[in-house]
Parts: sequence; C-alpha cells; structure tokens
Amino acid sequence: MKFKNEDARSQRVDMPPARKRISCGWLFSAVLALALAVVLLFVFAAPIGERFLAISRQSNPSAFREAVASFIELAASHTPRPTYTPNATYTPLPSHTPYPTYTPFPTSTPTFTPTLTPTPTLTPTPTYTPTPTYTPTPTNTPTPTPIPPAAVLAHIHSEQKAELVVSEMQLSDRDFHVGIKDGLCSFGGDFNAVGKIEAGLDLTMLDEANVVYDPAKQEYTLKLPSPELTGCSIEYIRLIDNSFTICNTDFDLLRRLGEVQAMRSFVDRAVERGIIGKAKEQSALILEDLVRSFTGKQVITEFATSARTPRMDASCRPRASSAYSYNKSRNTWSRH
Repeated sequence: MKFKNEDARSQRVDMPPARKRISCGWLFSAVLALALAVVLLFVFAAPIGERFLAISRQSNPSAFREAVASFIELAASHTPRPTYTPNATYTPLPSHTPYPTYTPFPTSTPTFTPTLTPTPTLTPTPTYTPTPTYTPTPTNTPTPTPIPPAAVLAHIHSEQKAELVVSEMQLSDRDFHVGIKDGLCSFGGDFNAVGKIEAGLDLTMLDEANVVYDPAKQEYTLKLPSPELTGCSIEYIRLIDNSFTICNTDFDLLRRLGEVQAMRSFVDRAVERGIIGKAKEQSALILEDLVRSFTGKQVITEFATSARTPRMDASCRPRASSAYSYNKSRNTWSRH
C-alpha cells in the first residue's frame, strides 16, 4: 500500500489486523506477568527473607552476626536530613500618619495693680499672775505602840485549847496475825482493825519568849515547838480467825495484845506518811492568821527541829501486860 503523497521519500506498511492483535496480547501478558511477579514478591518477601536469613545463619553464623551488627551500626549512624522551615513572610507595618501640628494660643499677660492694706496694730496680751498654792503643814502621825508579846500569848490561849489538833489520819489493817507463846502452848488469831492518829501542838509549852516582835520590820515571830502526836485510838478491832490448840485460850488477852500491836503499826505508818509535816503547815496557818488579825502586823512562824521519833501521847504507846514481850521478827508475844 502506498501513501497518497507519492512524493514522500519513505513509505509505511500497515500491519495486518491479526498480527496487530497478537502483538497486543503479548504485551498485555507481559505486563500482567510483571504485575503478578511484583505481587508475589511483595507477599512472599518476608518468608523468603526469613528463609534466606535462616540459610545464611546456618551456613556461616559469624558472618551473619557481623552483617547484622554492621546494619544496626549503619542505621544508628544515619542522621535524617533536617526539615526545611521556610522563612516567615514579612508583612510591612502600616504607614504612620503624622499628627497635626499644634499651634499654642497667644499668652495673655494681665495688668495687676496691687492694693496696699495697712498692717493692724498688735495689742499685747496681759501677763497672767497665778495664785500661790497653799501647802498645809504636815501633821506628824504618832507610831502606834506594838502589842506586847504577853498580850499576844494570852490571846492565843484564850482562843485555843491547851492542845491545837490540826492533823488527823485514819488507818486500817486487815488479816494481821497475833500469836502468843506460853511455855509449851502456842495459839493465835487473825484480826481486822481500824485506828485514828492525831497530831498538833501543845500550847501549854508556849511562854513570852516564844513571841518576838521586830520593830524594824514591824512583824511578829512565833517560835513554836515541833508538833507531836496528841492522841491515838483503836476505833474497831475484830477477831476473824484463830488457830486450833488444846491449851487453855484467853481470847480477851489475845485481843488486848492485838490492839497494842495494831497501834504500834498505825503510829509508825502515820509518821512515815508525814503527819508531823502536815501538822506544821496547818498550825502555822492557824496561828499566823490568829495573831495577824489581833495585832494588824505581819507574822511568821519558826518550828524547833523535829526529832526522828516525835513526842506522843500515852495513848499512842499502849503497854501490854507486863508478863509478855513482843518479838517483832517472829511476830509473837512470849510470856516471861
């Protein structure tokens, strides 16, 4: 077949339709095979890679580890390229419109004519003469004569009894044993007892020498004896149990010896618990208040030094039968 332009130097031969279809089929098959190969390679890339790595690891483990280490080192040394940040777009500031020029008003200078005002004449204030203050002549107040010690002592005796009882303790003892040994016979019993111990001052021991007045300090000093046990009593005692014996038992004697034994215990315990010190405090308060209200002066008290064993009334040291003596270590009364 020839072109219509016969002057053309080259001629083109048209391909037959059947051959043209075969060529297109081959081209489509090639593209399809290439696509299929890419898909299969993408799908089976991981298993194939794992298999390849397994074969490499089995064939040469050391070379595999070196290759992996090199890859990790290369990946760690790789620094990504910095992201480019474009420069900010510059926006020009708006044009400034200048303010209008200020024209000040002309200054006006007033014409001031001062008016002369005469200064008033100052009238001086009259001088004030104060009235002299009257100072009365002080009157000497005579110092009152202090009340003599004899009168103070008489007042104490008139207001108080011969004994000033100011402290009291009530004590009890339960299940204490009283034993008697009379030759070959021995018997005893257990008692409960309650007693009362009183302490105070014996005012009959005071005389004028015990009341001293100090005119410089204007105070009285009462020099008092140490308190003593003024009275003791057994208010209750009862036999609660007794021992068995074939000897003749004198329960009245057993009770009397129990009272003596309980009283000695009560006295010792009262002294240990400070009954003498409490008596000092209370008697000082009572006598100081009594003399202060009578004389109108300050009063202080001084006590004589207390003995280790205070003085006591006869009721605080009852005597047992002369035929018996008490052995404290054995807690037994023995007949002489």
